[in-house]
Amino acid sequence: PLPISHGQTQLRRGLVTAEIALCVVLLAGAGLFTKSLVKLLHHNPGFHTENLLTFRLDPRQNRYDTARALSLYTQVRDRLSSIPGVSAVSYCEFGPFSNSDASTNISIEGYHPSEDENMDSNVNAAAPGFFHTIGAPLIAGREFTAADGPNAQKVVIVNQAFVKRFVRGREAIGMHMAPGGGPNWKLDRQIVGVVADAQFGNLRDPAKPFYFVAFPQAAKPADPTPESFFLVQIGRAHV
Repeated sequence: PLPISHGQTQLRRGLVTAEIALCVVLLAGAGLFTKSLVKLLHHNPGFHTENLLTFRLDPRQNRYDTARALSLYTQVRDRLSSIPGVSAVSYCEFGPFSNSDASTNISIEGYHPSEDENMDSNVNAAAPGFFHTIGAPLIAGREFTAADGPNAQKVVIVNQAFVKRFVRGREAIGMHMAPGGGPNWKLDRQIVGVVADAQFGNLRDPAKPFYFVAFPQAAKPADPTPESFFLVQIGRAHV
């Protein structure tokens, strides 16, 4: 065999050292990843995720208008609710961890923002029984019901972060608000419930101000047909 030069020996030692260093980095990274994963698995997002089945419906593919879509959603919910072992069914526009959401600036009764103040809040449309289905507790007021139809008084349910940000010690139930703003903006939506904070998107972010509109009241007849994100709770008893 050919003799190994001093330079080759140094090169081999350098490669071995680099491999060991790379292994240490990979092991450290794996350890941090495992630690983060375990932490996330034990993290409480503010609602129940166990035994929660989800799927999306998009009636636009069959050219449904808004009225037919809302009727379809009611039929699907009722049929799923009749299946043995299903404890609750509801739907919303943007599902938890679905990588989609919406936000808008808002105006609220009795709150006078300063110039250029950020008045944004996340928003979602939810059907009756939504918070019951996901196990998010109501702090005050009520859930949406079948009476909250397109022609009824427009109602919203807000989370605790919304109350802390925009209500500030006042009584939230019964207050009026609206998406958008301006000196003559009509506050046509009434707050009927306050729900506990929950993380529907990034688990690392604190809960943001959130308001929910009744699903049938979310879209105007001329608007595109709304999609729905169904949530089916299997076998969990509700309190």
